Amino acid sequence: MLRILTAAAILALSANAALADSRASVDVPFGDLNLSRSHDTKILAERLETAASVVCLKANSDIPAHAMQDCIDTAVNIAVSRIQSSLESKLRANLVDARHLQAAP
Repeated sequence: MLRILTAAAILALSANAALADSRASVDVPFGDLNLSRSHDTKILAERLETAASVVCLKANSDIPAHAMQDCIDTAVNIAVSRIQSSLESKLRANLVDARHLQAAP
């Protein structure tokens, strides 16, 4: 089960550097979600979309709508990659811990 246990788990969304004058970020908590449940993944997707919109508006308030959507898409893709990387790192750490426990006399 891919459950994030830390209540303070936070993801910073970064705006597309090509579109942004400066780096902007928004914290997106997801420690309350069980990512093995489709309902919770939908909630996370909504949070990411909202946060990406905020980031891109902060960084690019005067760009055309199509470029704004590109920024939002990029920010969400970055966030999803970071979540996946975080989950993989935690899984690998737990595997190492489990193997050490099994190997211990």
